[in-house]
Amino acid sequence: MMRTVLVLGGGLTQCDAIASARRLGLRVVVADGNPHAPGMVLDDEGVVSVTVSFTAVDELLAELERRGLHVDAVLPYGSDLSVLPASRVARRLGCAGIDLDPATACTDKVEMRRRWRAAGLPVLPHAVATTASEARRAALELGLPVVVKPPDNAAQRGVQLVTEPAALDDAAAEALANSPSGRVLVEQYVEGPEIAVTTFSSSGVTATIQVTDRVTGPPPYLGICLAHVYPSELPPDELAAVEELLPRAADSLGVTDGPTYSQVRLRDGVPYVLETGARLGGGRDSELRHLMSGQDAIAVHLRLLMGETIDVSTELDPAALVGGGCVQFLTAPPGRLVAVHGLEGALAASGVRNTAFFYETDQVVPPLSSGAARVGYLIATGRDRAEAVERAAAASAMLRFEIDPPARR
Repeated sequence: MMRTVLVLGGGLTQCDAIASARRLGLRVVVADGNPHAPGMVLDDEGVVSVTVSFTAVDELLAELERRGLHVDAVLPYGSDLSVLPASRVARRLGCAGIDLDPATACTDKVEMRRRWRAAGLPVLPHAVATTASEARRAALELGLPVVVKPPDNAAQRGVQLVTEPAALDDAAAEALANSPSGRVLVEQYVEGPEIAVTTFSSSGVTATIQVTDRVTGPPPYLGICLAHVYPSELPPDELAAVEELLPRAADSLGVTDGPTYSQVRLRDGVPYVLETGARLGGGRDSELRHLMSGQDAIAVHLRLLMGETIDVSTELDPAALVGGGCVQFLTAPPGRLVAVHGLEGALAASGVRNTAFFYETDQVVPPLSSGAARVGYLIATGRDRAEAVERAAAASAMLRFEIDPPARR
């Protein structure tokens, strides 16, 4: 019998996971509440679509049972929102997947910090509030600037840098509105380079397998990634500190098998982990790695879930990453997307390996207040970092988004 993996979410990001699973000869069940999502309409007899939101665990399980769909493993990929449901579904089905304890820890930034502190890792001064007034008091006690964020959402929703007291109440209210648990995390701001770090754990070994620089958008909305660039420009001693710290961060959260994806900032050479997800990143990190090295981290994770023994040091060796690479995210003004111009030229540009769009024509692009508002992405590689960045910039400059702005509608 063909083995089956349940992929939670059918968006463009999850299409990478579906493709990796099919290359391994696995059948894929895709769960998404949107029947028109890209992964739900694939012309592949080995892909079965289930039109149920993956957050509705009871409904999803009932539909799997009704349709007689056996599942061997559950894969959360590219989004923190899928991690806890993946654990709950796997637990109920008795199949392979992430355990509930690390899934819980990796989707709660307050619990992350508690565990990191207990493990002796550097943790920024912070406080937790349940009202805007509590958040204001905490921020003033910590001293501005601070970062105000929901501790339990994804894609940088509701995350803001606050530099003035007058902005505190609105920022806290937006964070609370984006927090399912009704909490807001107020944390001291770190001025310094930001990086994305992927680790992978197997057979008692946790190794750092990829480090990219994160180019982020301007405040007040914080951490919205506009580009991932490889290799990182961190000095060797700071890079070594990161590569030593992140496996410890993953271990302290209970991730002993599988990947983690972390966002890290450095201050005076000291790395501070801002968040860690028990999954591979959704910022095209794995696609970039695959293009640069031939190593498919998603396939490695799937094989681990299917019971294979993984040698991380050889199958996900960072030394296999050759040259430079850049994931350039594409943005547009808010409004209805009328057309994309210049695509043919951008795709034909030197070094461009792939481009795709999260929004289709006639869909409304929201203001850039979270990662979900990015329009698409473009990946370029080169002989080194500088060439990859130059190629990505040149190709993205060829693209023009025709927008019908809100004022005209």
